Amino acid sequence: MKFSKKIDYFKIKEYIESLNYKLHSKEYNDSYSLLKLECKNGHIYNVTWNNFQQGHRCKKCYLKNLPNDKRYKTEAAKKSYRKLSRDRRHSIEFIREQFEKKGWKLLSEKYINNRQKLDVICSEGHNCKIAYDKFQAGRGCIVCKSIRMSGENHPQWKGGIACDPYCDIWVDKEYKESIKERDNYICQNEDCWGTAKRLNIHHINYNKKDCSPKNLITLCNSCNSRANHNREEWQKYYEKIIIKGGQMQDFKDRIAQELYGITITEAKEKGICLSCKEEAIPKCYSKEGKSEYLISGLCEKCFDSYI
Repeated sequence: MKFSKKIDYFKIKEYIESLNYKLHSKEYNDSYSLLKLECKNGHIYNVTWNNFQQGHRCKKCYLKNLPNDKRYKTEAAKKSYRKLSRDRRHSIEFIREQFEKKGWKLLSEKYINNRQKLDVICSEGHNCKIAYDKFQAGRGCIVCKSIRMSGENHPQWKGGIACDPYCDIWVDKEYKESIKERDNYICQNEDCWGTAKRLNIHHINYNKKDCSPKNLITLCNSCNSRANHNREEWQKYYEKIIIKGGQMQDFKDRIAQELYGITITEAKEKGICLSCKEEAIPKCYSKEGKSEYLISGLCEKCFDSYI
């Protein structure tokens, strides 16, 4: 079973339990974060979701099922590798010398392994932490990198527009709520991954001062973040959705006018049901009913009677 997009915790749990494993972790962050599992023999171990999909299973069960000669060879190889690793471990003096060759100063007094984060001072005088293997691979000071990549040096620099103020109406919560209501409190991205529940109002042309309804669209937190890349393509995509949504709303209003003598837009403005002409919200007993009213203009009772 392969998953091409990020999935939620419950789908992962369902898949793991279908293989007679138990998931002890209470949340899922990404495919490279460790998950705590229990195999069918009761062994508890940690594995990433990426590795589990590729067939990585309980190591204890794997060793137990190996023939004796192979199992002993495997365990002996592990002990030999650990001893070899201890013998090859660098001394703190050697590590300090390597840092000093590049003008750095090592502050840590103890060295465990090449993945340990060490306290250092870079050649520019910044205090930072870095592992020796990253230092060997050419990684530098994270503070220096932050300075180099800030402002005009950043590849996505747009002239400082992030600091520009929004339009005056942006502080009006009711106005922003009306945009969400227009979009039926649903993320308007047809390719939404469904991983985020929080809704945001997105500026289609990325101009904070243009807060007209045609330039605003409701997106979930995830889709709103995705729109920061390939901006020109996203702008064209959401402009088409706004045009398509307006045309669809006009079509529904015409149908409602012919059937009920009032449009859906007018009914929602008055807060009444298209069919019974009574206040709709008190007749919407569930959250789904309220959402359906925003789409169809029918109260929950009338909507259920048509179904």
